[in-house]
Amino acid sequence: MFAIIIGCNPSSYLLAKSLLTSGHEICMLEKDSMKVDFLWDEMGSMIIHGDATQTEYLEYAGISRPPDIVFSLTSDDAVNMLVSQIAKKMYHVPRTIASVNDPTFKPLFHLSGITEVIDINDLVLNKLEDILPDNPIKHIIDFAETAHSLITIQLPEDSKIVMEKTAIANLELPDSSFICLVMRKGQPMRPTNNFVLEYDDQAIIVAPQAQENHIYELLTGV
Repeated sequence: MFAIIIGCNPSSYLLAKSLLTSGHEICMLEKDSMKVDFLWDEMGSMIIHGDATQTEYLEYAGISRPPDIVFSLTSDDAVNMLVSQIAKKMYHVPRTIASVNDPTFKPLFHLSGITEVIDINDLVLNKLEDILPDNPIKHIIDFAETAHSLITIQLPEDSKIVMEKTAIANLELPDSSFICLVMRKGQPMRPTNNFVLEYDDQAIIVAPQAQENHIYELLTGV
């Protein structure tokens, strides 16, 4: 696989190292000459100094081949969106991934046809949720275009559905929500209609964002 990475920062540097370790070909394009000079001894011709919004630099990086994927990971949302659009529409790159720093731009990123949008704020929030022991609902990923989320809820011992051994088929979950996986004592289990949730199970659920609290009350209420 050949990938072009736009922007040099700790995240994109680690991504580049990971791809290289896996045997992939990469080229990193960075506007800041000081960053390029700093990494030149390590990366050599794999890092190029240039403005990614200018097609001449993108072509120098190899976009006309085209690459299998373009990562736009700068701190400038306008640059990330523009480069992704250029890659997809002018050079027919099959996959574009862009980071969004300002969440108000997230809908625009999705509308622009970017293959995958990485919300930096969501990543930070999800990590904070993981380290808060009393947080009842943990988010794995949010699907902005459909207003759904993939969440996890841990079943308490005094939950009514645990005490009554209620089968999943009999749970009155909201429309367009479902339990897709259950982690029990560290083991993944695929729930069927007759599956019964137990104390300390981690239920992984596709849920409408507006119904998350209702689902939490349904699964954990006494």
